[in-house]
Amino acid sequence: MVAFGGGADATLLNQLAAMTQAGQLSNMAAWVPTDCPTREKHAWLGDALDVAEELAYNFWAPPMLELFLDTIRAEQTVGGSGDGNVPVNVPASPTDKPMDISWTAAYPMIAHWLYV
Repeated sequence: MVAFGGGADATLLNQLAAMTQAGQLSNMAAWVPTDCPTREKHAWLGDALDVAEELAYNFWAPPMLELFLDTIRAEQTVGGSGDGNVPVNVPASPTDKPMDISWTAAYPMIAHWLYV
């Protein structure tokens, strides 16, 4: 986990880091990042893209992120549209269409962060 040492500034930064970590943990549902686990029924890739790098710094996330990437990969052919496109959420439905490329960019970006 990220931690800062020395002085009043470090205290404030550690408090902000603790709030970030608590928010991250409370927004996990079935080991996938969401923006609100009480109402989410799918893991949206846009949400995952926003938090995956921070998740890697604050928690031991590779196993969870690998499972998330496996789920996305499975949805490319088995679930969703079945046309090989990266879905915008998982589990995807056949009517989900690719939207903003920044959402589907979560797949290669998370794979890159895992590699690094």
